[in-house]
Amino acid sequence: MAKNKAFDILIQIGTTVVDGTVSKSIDFTTDMIDCTTDQSEEHWKEYLPGEKGATVQFDGKVDEATSLYSIRDLEDASDAGTLLSFVYGGTASGAETTLGEGYLSKVTRSGSKGEAETYSATLQVTGKVTRGTV
Repeated sequence: MAKNKAFDILIQIGTTVVDGTVSKSIDFTTDMIDCTTDQSEEHWKEYLPGEKGATVQFDGKVDEATSLYSIRDLEDASDAGTLLSFVYGGTASGAETTLGEGYLSKVTRSGSKGEAETYSATLQVTGKVTRGTV
């Protein structure tokens, strides 16, 4: 069974890699529609799957001198409400990827005395995601 190494997974905005990431995740959700009635067996709740959604979350270390997609670019895109295309996945030939579009719903910068400044961001996916391979 093939395994993915987390450090081989990249976040790209358009075709540019987001610099400095150290962790990333993509979460898929499905809203559950309550369809329980008085006739439901022994009053157990019943559900049907509803609308689907996803978020991409990532964090990393701030590098102001990068030529890649930087914290400033993330802040600007968030401030402008820019629709961003993304690729979540590996770079090796045959690696699986997830592609879609979304808006940054959260960008956070933080730092503690004596440590490198970090950032975290959440991309709210809008529309359907697609899967492919490199």
